Amino acid sequence: MADRADFLGRILRVLECERVDGVMATMDVLEELLIVAGLRAAAGQPDPLAGKLLIASLNRGGLAGVAWEMDDPMTGPSPEACAAWKLDGAKILLRLCDSDPLRCTPWRRLPKRCAKPSAQACPCSSSRYRSSEPTRASAW
Repeated sequence: MADRADFLGRILRVLECERVDGVMATMDVLEELLIVAGLRAAAGQPDPLAGKLLIASLNRGGLAGVAWEMDDPMTGPSPEACAAWKLDGAKILLRLCDSDPLRCTPWRRLPKRCAKPSAQACPCSSSRYRSSEPTRASAW
């Protein structure tokens, strides 16, 4: 959305619904929601995030069609940063290529990334992006 204030307003309106238990978003959106919550608290208004889950989406920075598309680094915060921000969890997108003999490399690295003591306070889940295109070894 081109209008960030409108975008945040829509998120806040949805969060007012009792059936909505939280939001999963990139760190920039979560940061702005936390700023709004702080401003509302300072003005004596109710916290729009009270009792809501905050899940960070740890996105990937790849460009479609480039040779290193499947090897792109995460562009979001680390699980440790999510724990430091006291978020309720993090979602990591793993890119896998069925034809790549090294396709299990990202899966093998995931436990190391999420098992550090500082990251254990922030549960991590993963989703997969599958491709049949060849890829290179992951630098992740």
